[in-house]
Amino acid sequence: MKSTEVYKEINKIIFPNLKSKGFKKTKSGMLGFYKQLKEFYLVIWFQCSQDGFDQFAGSKFIVEMQISKTNEIGTTSIIRERIPFF
Repeated sequence: MKSTEVYKEINKIIFPNLKSKGFKKTKSGMLGFYKQLKEFYLVIWFQCSQDGFDQFAGSKFIVEMQISKTNEIGTTSIIRERIPFF
């Protein structure tokens, strides 16, 4: 399974709920979403592991969040945290 396939599956599950809460998709190679919060943006994105995919063990991905002055993934941020447990 390629990262684009993983992102497609995550998108089907996550985006409808985030969209209903005012989130939009980021423009990036990774799957990301953002919402403007007054002068800041909340940005959430998914990053597939570089370890690849094993047909028996699967793979892993990281969910990362930031609050920043732009809606771009990985920019200088006020807060940036990972949820690496998935």
